[in-house]
Amino acid sequence: MAKPLQITRDVQGYATSGQQMGRDYPDLAQQVELTASTAKSITVPVNSSSRMLACIAITPGKSVFMTRNYNGTIAVPTGTLTAAPVEMIPQAAANRIVYGGDVLQFITPDSNVYLTISYYEVTSV
Repeated sequence: MAKPLQITRDVQGYATSGQQMGRDYPDLAQQVELTASTAKSITVPVNSSSRMLACIAITPGKSVFMTRNYNGTIAVPTGTLTAAPVEMIPQAAANRIVYGGDVLQFITPDSNVYLTISYYEVTSV
């Protein structure tokens, strides 16, 4: 089971996860090296009723694209506009809500790209 994400209120009353100050080390995480132009699928490793915050980190300065539960094959974008639910991970990190059993797909045009996903259970917002 993943460690719960602690949602608290800041001094102005806004909900915050404390991520600006740092997260606990996760009980559940996955790491992989991505190969240029080769799609990598990763299944969220908890039961399907679990709502998770996936904290995704990549090698700084690299381009990585991702999608969730996409029925097609993820590809590195080209000069042709496509209508696929694929997004680029901004900067070197991104946080996304996922559910147990979701299949996350990643691809990069770059070499020497390392990807880490830390999972935190989200029980309320």
